[in-house]
Amino acid sequence: MALNIPNMVESLKKEGMLPSDYLSTLLRNHDIILLGEHHAIKENIQCLIDAIPQLYEAGMRVLGMEFGCAEDQRQLDNLVMGDVYDESLARQLFFNYNTLFAYQDYQAIYKAVFQFNQTRFKNSKKLRILNLSYQYHWHHINTSPNTIHEARRVFHKGGTEWFRFKRIQKHVIECQEKMVALVGNIHAYTKYEPPVFDYLAQGFIRHENRHMGHLIKRYTNARVKTVLFHEYLPALETGKHIQPADGMIERVMSRLNHQPLGFDLSESMIGDLKDHSFLATGYQNFKLKDLADGYLYLKPLAKRQGASVDKDYLHHVSLSDVLANFPDPDWHETPNSLESYWLLVSKYVDLTRRYQPIENHQKL
Repeated sequence: MALNIPNMVESLKKEGMLPSDYLSTLLRNHDIILLGEHHAIKENIQCLIDAIPQLYEAGMRVLGMEFGCAEDQRQLDNLVMGDVYDESLARQLFFNYNTLFAYQDYQAIYKAVFQFNQTRFKNSKKLRILNLSYQYHWHHINTSPNTIHEARRVFHKGGTEWFRFKRIQKHVIECQEKMVALVGNIHAYTKYEPPVFDYLAQGFIRHENRHMGHLIKRYTNARVKTVLFHEYLPALETGKHIQPADGMIERVMSRLNHQPLGFDLSESMIGDLKDHSFLATGYQNFKLKDLADGYLYLKPLAKRQGASVDKDYLHHVSLSDVLANFPDPDWHETPNSLESYWLLVSKYVDLTRRYQPIENHQKL
């Protein structure tokens, strides 16, 4: 069948499902879904929240989250599986992991799980949120780590990908539980290997295969799938972005009135679309189905919203507390006042500033 818009529309009419239906259907036949996201996008987070009841019915008993410390797991268990919800504790748990993560939408996941657990029968198993990270010691250095010694001081419990993998192995796979994990795209890849500059590699490109999803796929028998949200992809030009498959997905979805859909990239014709983003670097004839197993389309990229800033995030917390363990110092300027702190937090969820889409993209 020819790869054209009418045929792709018909393919999605047959294989596409509502996002919650798609995720729950996929989970029934798998153990782990790694739900890759660009952080702090309102619609993506709400999509997961809306799917919680159906995912539980499909067997999910663990909801993994990248943004949270293993050190706080007991407090988090008490928060979402207890009888009383404490919003100030929810803020504190996020602050412990990332002093910049002042977004209400992620806290809403905690509250949604708590409220869902209140509906469970007394003897039924409650839904647990599993923190996949630990508290890094950024206070030891002023820049991102550039040596083995510096890396060991900041990442004192080992490499983050291995730590997350082992945590999933212990609390999910060995316990024979089902999990959906909300993580950044880079951690969710299981088969796709992103390009990395390597001075010693042929063509200066190495394809990396040691992220969390790769480790789960390689070292366990868990049935794991990668599902990505519809997102901008990095262009070849640094700092610029393009739509996946040169914008063809949104042209197809416009014929379906941009209705939210989830679908397998291997089953729908959309998966056969070629992609020319930076992610295709070093690959020949790269297609969307080479990137992930599943796809969630929620709305056109230009109409998405950033997460809502929580102005109470620093309640009872000072700027010195923020700076005591300020994350990723090479990624953004360290704030010198509360005003500059809130500006930094707000800029991240201003999607018109975060993404710089270009139409005439140079193809590989």
